[in-house]
Amino acid sequence: LTWVVVQIDNGSPEEALMRPGERVQWKSSDRFTLTLGNAGGVRVELNGKEQGPFGPSGKVARDIVLKRS
Repeated sequence: LTWVVVQIDNGSPEEALMRPGERVQWKSSDRFTLTLGNAGGVRVELNGKEQGPFGPSGKVARDIVLKRS
């Protein structure tokens, strides 16, 4: 399992526990701020373009900001 926290625009942070192979899709009007409990174990895409990597497996990555183009 990988722990993920996402803040969409200026909303409240949402937490999710993701299983291997699980996909989640969020929509925003401006940006996402992410915290990843296993930075190397998560693949992140923004508008179909892969982002990252944000660190090695087992490493926590905090305050990752992804902005819409």
